[in-house]
Amino acid sequence: MARYNDFIPENDEKFLVWLKNLTAYISQKYETWNIPVAEIHPLNAQTAAFETALHAAMNPATRTKAAVQAKNDTRNTVKSTIRMFLKAYVTYNRAVTDSDRDNMNLPIHKKGRTPAPIPKGYPFFRIDSSVIRRLSIYFYDSANEKRRKPEGVHGAEIRWGFSDVPVVEPEKLIYSGFDTASPYTIEFTGEDRGRTVYIALRWENTRGEKGPWSEIYNSIIP
Repeated sequence: MARYNDFIPENDEKFLVWLKNLTAYISQKYETWNIPVAEIHPLNAQTAAFETALHAAMNPATRTKAAVQAKNDTRNTVKSTIRMFLKAYVTYNRAVTDSDRDNMNLPIHKKGRTPAPIPKGYPFFRIDSSVIRRLSIYFYDSANEKRRKPEGVHGAEIRWGFSDVPVVEPEKLIYSGFDTASPYTIEFTGEDRGRTVYIALRWENTRGEKGPWSEIYNSIIP
């Protein structure tokens, strides 16, 4: 199956094989695809012209600088014609199936964006308390500390709250925030200094669906 960026082969001989297969298939299907027959003739004519030019450029008896240049010029012409034809009559033609595209060694375009999955994991995070009256929460993907968010994740929900005893349920944390990029910073007042704050995070995907909560950690407000 062709990839999007290389469906036209670079090698001249492979290009000819691909081109002949493509034009032969189109010649069989053009009526089914509602393509005017007048648009088919240039494809077949230019395919034949390129085959002739290629043979002349490869044959030691006829291989000259002019023959090689003629082959290159003919290839560029037919490539341009093919690209315009595909864009006009194949790429967005609903009658052309994925099976047809595969038979022509053309890219199979995705029908739409794959929905982001519900996060299965939770954020790992560390708390920076180096600045007075401030906590900075650095969160990242548990599978890769260098990657801030897993694929499909929009950001992290942050819950926190004050307590004099250990907090074991995230729902007990009454303050919340959301951030799409690490770090998340919480500012406190002078009266909060010395108090213990408990913090938990969870991922949220691009559709607003949430994953499981992380473990709850605590820090003393500096």
